Amino acid sequence: MEDAGDMLSVPIYPMPFQYKTPENARKRKKYTKTELKNAIDEIKEGVSIRKISIKYGIDRSTLRRYKLDENKIHKFEDKNSQYKASQVFTIAEEKLLANYLLSCSKMHYGLTRKQAMQLAFEFATMNSKKFPDSWTTNNSAGKDWFRGFLCRNLELSLRTPEATSLSRATSFNKKNVKDFFTNLKTVLEKYKFEAHNIYNCDETGCTTVQNCPKVIASKKAKQVGQVTSAERGTTITLCFAINAIGNVMPPFFIFPRVTVIFGQI
Repeated sequence: MEDAGDMLSVPIYPMPFQYKTPENARKRKKYTKTELKNAIDEIKEGVSIRKISIKYGIDRSTLRRYKLDENKIHKFEDKNSQYKASQVFTIAEEKLLANYLLSCSKMHYGLTRKQAMQLAFEFATMNSKKFPDSWTTNNSAGKDWFRGFLCRNLELSLRTPEATSLSRATSFNKKNVKDFFTNLKTVLEKYKFEAHNIYNCDETGCTTVQNCPKVIASKKAKQVGQVTSAERGTTITLCFAINAIGNVMPPFFIFPRVTVIFGQI
């Protein structure tokens, strides 16, 4: 039987998405496709690889590898110098995925983590990408890919959305807002309301059933909505009102019934 002290001394290696580069590790320099091509051309003219490496700041082994197989330079356009060989999608393709996820969130149809992983698998299949066998088995991308995807696209985050009915999501548009302020202006000019008669009321919904899962949305979004069916739960409205001179009405509830009898079970 192994000693407990020996078991505790076994090093624990981090997962791939948690890997942190050591402080004393050599940092790779970023270089463009033009710089790499010029370096290879000068090597062909007879300049030593060592001098070219110092001139452009590119590692000598990298120069030898591209010199032996110049076809790799043509693939450099979609993959910069920091591209990882195990990465499934190119930078441009991941940007397309990120923009699509943000668009879905803005339309109140944000994708959950599971749906985003399935979308990534379908996207990779349609584009004949090379991916792990586990993707095919599960018909979905892996958790490691998803976490790495969020790390590479910092504008994305898993957010808990607020349940929004379909009628509210479709009614809040430019025309309805314009009509509201036009009617408000007409009423104010006609009746000449004073400050103590002008109240601003805000409401919040206290739902009894709905529980939306986390969806992918922008980190900068103040509020994230998710379209839900109105029949799935009952919403009790809590209102707050204050007038233009600072008088406050006590908070009040609006129940979805004509008559509410308290004290009955």
